[in-house]
Amino acid sequence: MTRDTDEVSHLRTQKWIMLATGQWEFEKYDKPLLFLYRFYSRFIFWYSLYYMLVSMASTYLYWDCDKRMIELIMCVGLSTDNLLVMILSKYYNLEKILKRILDFEKALQQDQVEEREIYYKRARLNNKLNWLIISCMGFCVAYFYIEAMSDILYLPFSTCILVYKITVILSMITFTLGQIDILHYNIRNLDNDAGKIQKELDVNFKEAVEIVVKRFVVKHQELNQLMEMIQSSTKVLVLLLYFNMSAQIAILCIKCLLVKSFEEIRLHTSMVVTMTIQNFVFYKYADDLITESAAISDVIYNNTNWISYSRTVQKNLQLMMIRSRKSLSLNAAMVGDMTLETFTKFGAIEVFKMSKNKNEIPHLRTQKLLMLVAGQWEFEKYDKPLLFLYRFYSISMLCYFLYTTLVIVASTYMYRDCKSRLTEYIMCFAMFMDNFLVVILSKSYDLKRILNRILEFERTQLQEADAEERRMHYNRAKLNNKINLLVISCVVYCAIYYYIDAVRNSFKLVETEACPVTKLAMYQTWHVSKNYFVVVLSDVLTMPYSTSIVAFRITIILSMLTFVLGQIDILHHNVRNLDREAEKLRKELGLSFEEAMEVVVKRCFVKHQELNGLMKMIRKSTSAFVLLLYFNMSAEITAMWILCLLEKSTGRLFLNLCMVITMTIQNFVFYKFADDIITQSTAIADVIYNETKWTSYSKPVQKNLQLMMMRSNKGLSLNAAIVGDMTLETFTKLMKLCYTIVAFFKTTYGF
Repeated sequence: MTRDTDEVSHLRTQKWIMLATGQWEFEKYDKPLLFLYRFYSRFIFWYSLYYMLVSMASTYLYWDCDKRMIELIMCVGLSTDNLLVMILSKYYNLEKILKRILDFEKALQQDQVEEREIYYKRARLNNKLNWLIISCMGFCVAYFYIEAMSDILYLPFSTCILVYKITVILSMITFTLGQIDILHYNIRNLDNDAGKIQKELDVNFKEAVEIVVKRFVVKHQELNQLMEMIQSSTKVLVLLLYFNMSAQIAILCIKCLLVKSFEEIRLHTSMVVTMTIQNFVFYKYADDLITESAAISDVIYNNTNWISYSRTVQKNLQLMMIRSRKSLSLNAAMVGDMTLETFTKFGAIEVFKMSKNKNEIPHLRTQKLLMLVAGQWEFEKYDKPLLFLYRFYSISMLCYFLYTTLVIVASTYMYRDCKSRLTEYIMCFAMFMDNFLVVILSKSYDLKRILNRILEFERTQLQEADAEERRMHYNRAKLNNKINLLVISCVVYCAIYYYIDAVRNSFKLVETEACPVTKLAMYQTWHVSKNYFVVVLSDVLTMPYSTSIVAFRITIILSMLTFVLGQIDILHHNVRNLDREAEKLRKELGLSFEEAMEVVVKRCFVKHQELNGLMKMIRKSTSAFVLLLYFNMSAEITAMWILCLLEKSTGRLFLNLCMVITMTIQNFVFYKFADDIITQSTAIADVIYNETKWTSYSKPVQKNLQLMMMRSNKGLSLNAAIVGDMTLETFTKLMKLCYTIVAFFKTTYGF
């Protein structure tokens, strides 16, 4: 290790790790060298993809061997995780934060002796932690590949990627902790710094204190902005890390139970201990981030003579204390804040944010096609004959759903003695009944009014907006279309699997020991075997409609949520640029700067009111949808878990688990965006506090901004009657509900 007297670069070890993984491009290389380095990076990426596909294929070949299957599932998890880390580190532009660390080191002046010592103390600690993680991960990966796969080519790179995803986040955390330490030091020495300013600028002590405290506010704002940047850039990596580490430790514990040799048990136990240590280190420093940032208020209260300062200074210090109560933290979607308490939890599941597209895509492009197939799109004028045919199609499909639902009810009575079939019927009834109700509820006037409002916004208001606002809206629009495609893909996969595996077996009518007949033999009003092709034709015609309705029930709400998120992004942008907009208005209308600022703030106020009104309308029109979705998804996931318990074949169990994972993903997507509405709407207060010069504005402007901050503390949310607000916590409750129901049936009926 380095000596404590050395001034070591914060990213010294991190740089070598990133060079090995093909992620470091901060320094200018010669063109031939840069070409070779990028070729190396691409080669490793494609080799990782190949390795993942080979591992997935192997799971099919060896699914009857439990020990081998566990190893292969672990290989698939590791290789998939490596691929995602490479993609996400490029997409989320981690380079921007790491460059900020390097720039800070360059700007650190020689005369700032104490600050340099505080910073480099954290830098030395960061490098030592990186070496600890490298040692732990090197031991684990070397053992795993020698014991299981023995892949010499993939071993070094895989080790570096696994190390990189932890150390890059740790480096950012320790840098932020160093910045907090410097702020603590500056606050403790407030009087000394004020004395220096008094001598340098020839001002009285009171004015000097005001100048120093304003610097603290700016420093605190920069800290909050830095942490927001780190959170947005690393939230998916943190989520991957959480589930990947928990899965690896769980699999190793299972292997400890399967192996009989004492030597193998000892080695596996060593692996578990090593992985637990590196996991603990990560959560310990993430927890320190919360405690140290919250301690800013304690330092102000305990280590300054705040009682003797002027009212202006006291007010600024008081606001800093209030803001520091909302401590900085590393967050990972539904898992919540990374703390030592999180370390004691266990988990598994961010939504996939897609790559950027330069085209300006309409917000409802994918939604429109989906609604056309589902018979729900009537926002444009058609010719009368075409409109008549379209409505006939919509009504006839609705009647078909009603008929099928009644058939399923009759079938549940006929085959009530078969656990497997009864479970499938419950799942089918939930899905078809939900589809029937969704079609009826989607005819509501409020729902059409919201979709018309989105179309109207793109046609009129967006054309008058500036380039930045257009970019923000279309970014959300592109994300909405891609998320819709993700949900459609999940639904189509489930529908195809369900159709091939269940519905087609309805026509065999062969009795087995487990059940009177094979899976999902529905009671029909006609003789199925004599009218086989009629039934097949009926399925082929109705399958697209049924699939589109299932996708529609989620995507319609998602489209509204992403539109609201786009409007919140625009409001954030407007608040950040208050000064620029006020200056522009001052020149256009010949007003004073204060008058122009009042006009701009009032516009932001009106925008905030419109947002609240829009969200209220969405809550009113979708509350029944959301409630149906909650109970329907819980019923479907529970039914699939019960089928997994009833299944004896490892291969079929794997397919059923894929169904559960697919359904969980589309469910998670919905709750993630509903949760984003709350966090982004409450973040308006943070934007006002951290990114505006509110201390220099007039009293009327400060009052309006204060009212906006107070109102935004009550975040916008999607609500579903008895269930409450839709958040990631609600998603966790839903999964717990599914687990409770499955456990009840397993205990009661002995599944």
